[in-house]
Amino acid sequence: CDGKEYVEHGMFRSGIGSNIHISAAVLAHALDTGRIYVWPDDDIHNPWTLGKDKKSIVDCPSGKQTRSYECYFKPITSCKSDGKGPRFTGVAKERGKEKIKGADVVPTMFKALLKCSGYPKDYWRKWWRAQAAAFLVRLSPQTRQELATFRSAVLVGDAIDSGAGLSGGTVGTHVRHGDKYYEAPEYPFEDYWSIFQWLAGSPSADFLKRCPSSPQLVEPFRRLLPAIASKRLYVGTDDPKV
Repeated sequence: CDGKEYVEHGMFRSGIGSNIHISAAVLAHALDTGRIYVWPDDDIHNPWTLGKDKKSIVDCPSGKQTRSYECYFKPITSCKSDGKGPRFTGVAKERGKEKIKGADVVPTMFKALLKCSGYPKDYWRKWWRAQAAAFLVRLSPQTRQELATFRSAVLVGDAIDSGAGLSGGTVGTHVRHGDKYYEAPEYPFEDYWSIFQWLAGSPSADFLKRCPSSPQLVEPFRRLLPAIASKRLYVGTDDPKV
């Protein structure tokens, strides 16, 4: 860690999905500038690590007292920032003069690989977000145990009630029909169902008409999804009609 430079990234007051989406852009900036991406322990804007009192910290499953996501996830680096490099909250700069232009940033080091792969350019940013999420969202053993305990208490269904649990290859989805309309149009459950059918290898004619390139996009990953062909689905939703 000696002699290295850092990019500190604090989380905005938003949902974890939104924060990880933004994190991909800041992580890309760190890679492009040859710096180490770190989460600051004093991430005062992070709503998911704030305790009941204004200046307190939640009881982290990891046992670590921190306002960063290391409260729940495995550390992303063993290094500690020297407090001299740029610092962002979301994509807004808090320290330094550098700016991040939007959230659709792909690290330069991967662009030649993506171009060679033939993967559609419009999906490069989605590919990078998936890589960033897989790296950043690695549950600590303690968090994983808490989630397992919570899941056993709240999940319902025949497989759960029998004690069999969720089988491998089960597609899990959350159909958000509550406050989502503030941000974007709501999609009917039938649209979700078309996607599930597509993943399981039997897209509907209507889906192919609307998304004619879908077979080309999913084919490279088909060998990784054999269990999904069994067509098991678990739905979470805030809409009783679903």
